[in-house]
Amino acid sequence: MKRSLAWLTGSLLVLTMGCPGPVAPEDMGGGGRDMASVDLADEVVDMAPSEPNRCRGNGCIGGPCNTSADCTEGKEGVPKICWKETLLNNPRYVPTPGGYCTQECQTHADCGTGYCFQMPGEPKKYCMALCRTATTCRKPGYACTFEAGAGMDGICFPDKNLDCQPTKGACDATVAGGGVVKGGCIRAAFEDKGICRVACQVGVKTCPPDTRFGTQNPPPQHCVFLDTTTDSAGRPSPTGDKWKGAVCLEFAPMPVMPGQRCTFWDECTDGYQCDRYAQRPEQQVCRQLCVQGNGVQDPTLYVPPGAMPATNMCANPNEGCSNALLAGAQNGQPGLCTPRN
Repeated sequence: MKRSLAWLTGSLLVLTMGCPGPVAPEDMGGGGRDMASVDLADEVVDMAPSEPNRCRGNGCIGGPCNTSADCTEGKEGVPKICWKETLLNNPRYVPTPGGYCTQECQTHADCGTGYCFQMPGEPKKYCMALCRTATTCRKPGYACTFEAGAGMDGICFPDKNLDCQPTKGACDATVAGGGVVKGGCIRAAFEDKGICRVACQVGVKTCPPDTRFGTQNPPPQHCVFLDTTTDSAGRPSPTGDKWKGAVCLEFAPMPVMPGQRCTFWDECTDGYQCDRYAQRPEQQVCRQLCVQGNGVQDPTLYVPPGAMPATNMCANPNEGCSNALLAGAQNGQPGLCTPRN
């Protein structure tokens, strides 16, 4: 399942210098968010084997431009717009190399072969170019970034702040004050481009706010174990992604509470994760995160002040820390508190 572009806009709609601007909560697809099921590797490759016939080049939505007169695709009678230097021609947002043709829209039909998209925090919708492969969008400067609402497609979006390669796995993440800590690269596009997330110890309050959004009311995050080396069926990732570990992700707009049914890896409240590998659907619920074996986590991972890292102890005495996340049944590996046999 592809994650929504809104999940990425913390990195994509950012300032050209300094910290990014604000972002709205992620869209989860179908009325909820589709942010971090992170079942992306197989579908990135398998969902989109070929690119449909779409308008490309001069005048097209997403095409290069110097002035609005250079743009032609879209609903007749609606003024065309050239984002000459930055998204929305707003200097706070990322650059648009070579310009980007667009127009305001209400429906996808207004955009010709494009897609009507509302950027987080913005009151109006604009046409964006659709894509389905890593080679469709203009290079350099753009990537085919995931957008759940676009079906099998992504959106050609500036790649200025896609700051790591998923096929390398580990990356250098930043925290408040400019500190550099261990991170994990989570894929954000059909290209080998992703967002470097802070690698964390599982537990409660073990993630810092996402200060890429700026230091004023930055979005809170929680620690979630992800294995991007396999697809949603447990097969080796066809994209070759390498990260396997816990990373900080933004909270769901309405986190799922302990013991309640869940669908996505990251939608549970802080200190819990969805037991998606449970055999029966009714067992796929939010369970307490724990640490297997001796209960001691990697001490080199960043831990913010006030954090309460998990151990091998479960709040429910009838539960034990198991390898339910398939992180590996070893000392220090994340697990879930599941009923004892």
